[in-house]
Amino acid sequence: MDYPVSGKNPDIAGATVPHVISGGVAIPVSASAPLPVQQVEPVGSITWTKSTVTLDGSSDQVLAANTARKGLIIVNRVGNAQVDIDIAGGTVAAGTGIPLLAGDRLVFDGAATPLTKITAIGTNTQILNVWEGS
Repeated sequence: MDYPVSGKNPDIAGATVPHVISGGVAIPVSASAPLPVQQVEPVGSITWTKSTVTLDGSSDQVLAANTARKGLIIVNRVGNAQVDIDIAGGTVAAGTGIPLLAGDRLVFDGAATPLTKITAIGTNTQILNVWEGS
């Protein structure tokens, strides 16, 4: 049935019916043959743990390696000097890591989250705020 809009018939386009391939045969999608889905982590499923790390002017461990880590936030407090972060867990020197200026933050979640040890270098007594999600 055509429905005139402003005195004109609508454009007619071909319909596409989604199909699932089962045993080499295309089957129209239905309740008994649904589209494949990917399990997605539900929102709010990360439990965050906050810590503070006081740097001593040399390469310091911010977090130990953690294969259960789902998220990571590192904040260089306002008023601090630049900090360099190594997400590969190696010994970091000034100017060789990911730079965080005062007030900056480094955020990872999901598959991008490094599971390795995290190290940082900054000035002596400088404090970082760190949240680790698991």
